[in-house]
Amino acid sequence: MGKIKTHGRNRNLVLVICWAILLFGLFTAQPSYIWSGFLLLNLYAFWLTGTDKRSAKAGSFRIPERSLMTVSALGGALGMLIGMKTYRHKTQHAKFQYGVPAFLIVQFVVAIAAYRYLG
Repeated sequence: MGKIKTHGRNRNLVLVICWAILLFGLFTAQPSYIWSGFLLLNLYAFWLTGTDKRSAKAGSFRIPERSLMTVSALGGALGMLIGMKTYRHKTQHAKFQYGVPAFLIVQFVVAIAAYRYLG
């Protein structure tokens, strides 16, 4: 139970930091901060996918699917998708097979809207 609690706190901290950077860029009309926030989110999603795959092979603590989907939904869909393909992890799960690309499409639309708003 302790590892899940610690993971949840760490995940939430990373999400808050990434979104703070992203929102700062949005409110100050500085696209570099927006892209930095998205980049960090996606790197984190990629890292989580690889970490979960290594943990699965080792038979140790696994990252809950709910955490993976949360990070994907909150901006890390591209990193999660690349991680799924790179590590061949969670590719057979319908939730990930369809959910992550759906999140990516929504995030792409939001990115275009933000670009137009700031442009």
